[in-house]
Amino acid sequence: MLCDKVLEIALKETGYLEKSWSSYRANPSIIYDKKKGAGSDNITKYGNEMHKVYPETMDLYSAWCDAFVDWCFYTAYGVATAKSLLGGGFDDYTVASAQLYKNKGAYHKGTAGIKPGDQIFFQNGKRIYHTGLVVATDSSTIFTVEGNTSSNKTDVEANGGGVWTKEYSYSNSKIDGYGRPPYEKHIKQNYPCWVHSGNHWYYRLAEGQNAHGWHAINGHWYYFLPDGKMVSGVKDIESNNYGLERYYFMEYGDFEGALCRTNERGALILWDL
Repeated sequence: MLCDKVLEIALKETGYLEKSWSSYRANPSIIYDKKKGAGSDNITKYGNEMHKVYPETMDLYSAWCDAFVDWCFYTAYGVATAKSLLGGGFDDYTVASAQLYKNKGAYHKGTAGIKPGDQIFFQNGKRIYHTGLVVATDSSTIFTVEGNTSSNKTDVEANGGGVWTKEYSYSNSKIDGYGRPPYEKHIKQNYPCWVHSGNHWYYRLAEGQNAHGWHAINGHWYYFLPDGKMVSGVKDIESNNYGLERYYFMEYGDFEGALCRTNERGALILWDL
């Protein structure tokens, strides 16, 4: 996906905790440690670095959920491209951040059409007050990564002090809407590449062209259905010589979809090429 780089950066930050003023004053470099010096004073590397980049609208020690999102884009794409993707600028005030998308006609209410790479915004009945990045979706759930939130998976927490992954039902009343960064205008997709859509994996060979049948990818065999969906689990596949044959493909983890075989003890292991 065109948004893979920013999502990869955001997810690597999971577990980061904001710092206390006393720990930061004693050792400013502690802001780059995920766990040490934790406190509740809104001191983070995200606010620190974004304030240096854009002090006009990025405060140094303030609520930092939007600073986290902006930092992820800045780290992934640099200042100019990040600003273009985020509606034309940086702003750590969530109301103003959402307005940047609205000014470009790129803000959508509700959750219809929401997809990975979108910036999701939450409201508290008075105003937009929290934000994060959509990582994935399925038929009932939106999965996000957020800054300045709690580790409680399903509660919207606007001042939780850490970077955590979350999940929400589409009907969650606190979801106000989402901004859609124009990735296709600014990010060039390199092919072939993996694409995750609708809770399924595809291997895209070129624009609009998915892999079908058997493919060797990064030292492992994968099988793709006629509609391009990657197979996982047990699957009976037609062989030219032997009719239907049964295969087992990894169902989860980093090698989901990779073909397995049995070793000398009869245990399933990855089939390495």
